[in-house]
Order: sequence, then structure tokens, then C-alpha cells
Amino acid sequence: MTRRGIASLWAIVVLAVISLMTTAILGQMLATRRSLDAATHRIQAGHLVEAGERLARIKYKAHPAYSGETVVLLPNGNVVISVEPRGAGARRVTVVARFPTDRPRSVSITKTFDVGP
Repeated sequence: MTRRGIASLWAIVVLAVISLMTTAILGQMLATRRSLDAATHRIQAGHLVEAGERLARIKYKAHPAYSGETVVLLPNGNVVISVEPRGAGARRVTVVARFPTDRPRSVSITKTFDVGP
């Protein structure tokens, strides 16, 4: 082989190694981005479920016949509140928060609590 051939071969090897390293780095960046998005969605869903709990407690206190509702507290985030009788005037409230609602990988958090006498 000539010097020119050896230099060309080394250039191809170096470019291949650089390409592999770049692909690995981009893969790590995308995985980190997905992980951060998921963490953000879990935090937001947690805040939504807490807001839904407060809303349910306030509405039940104002109207003991409150039966629940679906509320959109944020764009792409909703809260479903359902109220079921437990006997002796007590009620079991279930709050389900989902965020974001426009993506296939949404986070859903459920909180259940009792209200009433």
C-alpha cells in the first residue's frame, strides 16, 4: 500500500470512531431528556392531584351532595374527581390527575381519601 492509501484508511477509521462516539452521545442526551420530561410530568401530576384534593374538599364542604367532576386545571392536564358513599354520611373521594393528556407517555396519579362525619 502507498502512503496515500494508508492515510485514507486512517481517515476512514477516525471518521468511523467519531461517528460512533457522536451517536452514543446523542443517544445519552435523548435518554436524559426523556428522563427529565418524565420527572417533570410526575411532579406536575402530583401538583394536580393535590389541587384536585383541595378542590374536592372545598366543594364537598360547601355542598355535601357533591358527586365529583372532571376539571381541566392546566392545558394538557386534567383531574377526575369521583365521590362514592361509604355509609353513615361518610364519602370516599378518589382524585385521578393525568399530565400531559396529549402525549402517549402521560403520568397518572390517584389519591383516595374519606370525607364526612
